[in-house]
Amino acid sequence: SGSTVFSLAFFRVLIGGVRRYHHLQRKHLFEVRSLRCALESLESAYYEVRQRSVQSLAEDEALGVSRGELMETLKKAGCRLTETEQDVLWEAMDTNQDGLLSASEL
Repeated sequence: SGSTVFSLAFFRVLIGGVRRYHHLQRKHLFEVRSLRCALESLESAYYEVRQRSVQSLAEDEALGVSRGELMETLKKAGCRLTETEQDVLWEAMDTNQDGLLSASEL
């Protein structure tokens, strides 16, 4: 009857809402996991980048780490970031916005 049809329609709307909520929750968890991976990998990447910087200084090259070098180091450490995540990380680290990470920024 009418109440059964209404109940079924209401149930379908609720299920649709729950599915959307779970989709957004899974998406958020994936983003958090990616950033957690970056932070966990950052320590080993930091030491590798610092070692390269010290070697560069010893060879009288410009001291600094490019975005590409940092992202490659993170990738080697097992952390793959999306382009957006890379942008956020780089913006946070390159505080003087010169396109290189200096020793003080590392």
